[in-house]
Amino acid sequence: VHVVSHGWHTGIVIARADLPENWPGLEDFARADYLEFGWGDAEFYPAQEGTLWLAIKALFWPTPSVLHVAGITGNVTAFFLASRMVRINLLESGFVRLLRFVRDTYWLGNEGRAIPVAAGLYSDGKFYQARGKFYFPKTCNYWTVAALREAGLPLRRNGMAN
Repeated sequence: VHVVSHGWHTGIVIARADLPENWPGLEDFARADYLEFGWGDAEFYPAQEGTLWLAIKALFWPTPSVLHVAGITGNVTAFFLASRMVRINLLESGFVRLLRFVRDTYWLGNEGRAIPVAAGLYSDGKFYQARGKFYFPKTCNYWTVAALREAGLPLRRNGMAN
């Protein structure tokens, strides 16, 4: 897997071929080689224009969340050339736990399908309804660290190694 930093926001990149065929929303990314997953506030994250009010509300009030999924075709490093990215090799058991964590983030509909709510920020991305409330300090970076901890990496909640 890769962890990508876009400045204030982080996401997790997983090869599409490594996802189970029954992965929520996978059919939306048939041509993708990789999927980037990022969690955030349901109003601020997909907003065309992030206003100061949306940012304040997202940080200080527990608000609904979304999962942004973007399909990447080709070389993932080249796609995120302007971002910082780290490759992380996981044991199979840790990778399975990471997948379970990300999958459990989706808010699934009655038929077990991902619920799209908005077009994505780039590529052929989409926003889906997600579980959990977004607020400071429970931000996208908190979500990324929690996912990596679930995979067995020795991280504390502030992102520093134990």
